[in-house]
Amino acid sequence: MDQLDALNEEILWCTKSFKEEPAKNKRVLLGWGSRTPFIVFVGEAPRLNVDGPGTVFVTGPDAPVFQELLNYLELHSMPVYVTNAIKCTLPYKMLGSDVLCKPWLMEELRILGPRVVVALGRTAAQSLFLRNYEIIERTNSEVPVGRFKVTAYYAGPHPGTVKYGSYTLETYLARFLLVKDWIQNYVKKTAL
Repeated sequence: MDQLDALNEEILWCTKSFKEEPAKNKRVLLGWGSRTPFIVFVGEAPRLNVDGPGTVFVTGPDAPVFQELLNYLELHSMPVYVTNAIKCTLPYKMLGSDVLCKPWLMEELRILGPRVVVALGRTAAQSLFLRNYEIIERTNSEVPVGRFKVTAYYAGPHPGTVKYGSYTLETYLARFLLVKDWIQNYVKKTAL
């Protein structure tokens, strides 16, 4: 069992949100993707009765928008990992649940060691950044993760905002132009 598997096992037995029974008895969405990612996307939380086990942005109404985002960012050959700030489905919007799960997220990022992290939505941004997410909206910021720092972005809302009509797909993707530029510049720099 590697470090990520061990962490996921701990998450499955967490009782922080439910006090009496482990999260394993609830719906838990663990991250998926490359174990050595260039980029990590952090969503908000599993939706009740939408996502299946271990399928962050793979099934459900947000999956097509997320796939469009991956295509827009031209990440075809880059290793990607996807996770949530909050790991289990809560029976209600529990105040402070992002704080309860932050140690899991930060340890996950420490193990993975990505070059860039993109927060998808307010809860993800608040879990990642040490200051108010509105201050750094659509800008990059260095976020300490263990002994190193990663470049993190909060480009905007969760992909679900497209489904509910807050954004068109085109305006949603346009918010990620800064992320796309950063990735392209990084690739050019490292190719030299």
